[in-house]
Amino acid sequence: MRKASLLLVVVSAASMAFQISTANATVTGGSSSSYAESVDIAITPLLLGINGSIASGPTPTSSGSAPSSYVDANSLLSINIANLLTTGLLNSSASSNVDGSNGAKFAYARASIDTLGVNILNALGLGLTAIGSSADVSGDYGALDAVASTTLAGLTINNLPVLNVGATMNDVLLNLAGIRIVLNEQSETGDGVSAAGIDANAIHITLTNVPYLWGLQPSLLNGDIVLAHSQAQLFAIPTAPSNGVPEPATLAILGTGLAGIFGLRKRRAA
Repeated sequence: MRKASLLLVVVSAASMAFQISTANATVTGGSSSSYAESVDIAITPLLLGINGSIASGPTPTSSGSAPSSYVDANSLLSINIANLLTTGLLNSSASSNVDGSNGAKFAYARASIDTLGVNILNALGLGLTAIGSSADVSGDYGALDAVASTTLAGLTINNLPVLNVGATMNDVLLNLAGIRIVLNEQSETGDGVSAAGIDANAIHITLTNVPYLWGLQPSLLNGDIVLAHSQAQLFAIPTAPSNGVPEPATLAILGTGLAGIFGLRKRRAA
């Protein structure tokens, strides 16, 4: 009976020593941001003259970085850039519940514009009744999911309705004469295990050496127009794995117990 009791003590002590404290997987950080519009175009004269630019935003902007959790939202009544961009209400928002505690978390952002009009070189006009994008990253270590979406309602080109234009990812609406228009532009980062992120632009217009008459001066346009931008990302660490290799203290406890049992057997045998 005494032998069995001693063996139980040894096994219990060894089991406790084998255990390594584990922590639940934790989302350690995250961020998200959004803005409704950004215009950054450089004007370069081909002859003598001073370089110019057309710039606006990014505005309105919302952003946050976690931990701790946050909610940020902003709006603007309208934007009017003569001969280029007009809008109705612009909104942006960003939020996250990452607070350092265990469990699944999220980071989220959204941007939207009501009643959008874009005029490029007085030759190409885009119109929408509503436009928006969202970026959402959620989950825990080993299962981080990044999803983005785009809203494009009432799309017209030069006042003609555009039918059957889906918001498929990175849909190139136009790529001609240095003007490139991409709908639902998305890019992902991270491995989905310890990190995940996603960026989304509802519309991204890129101008590359586009001829332009600036007053009486022949010029070139280079730059970008980004409409309804959203971004989110999360970072996580894993659960500490159990370690089956005995540490020195574990071996000492186990050895002492076995020595005791061996000694007890020798005494009884004598």
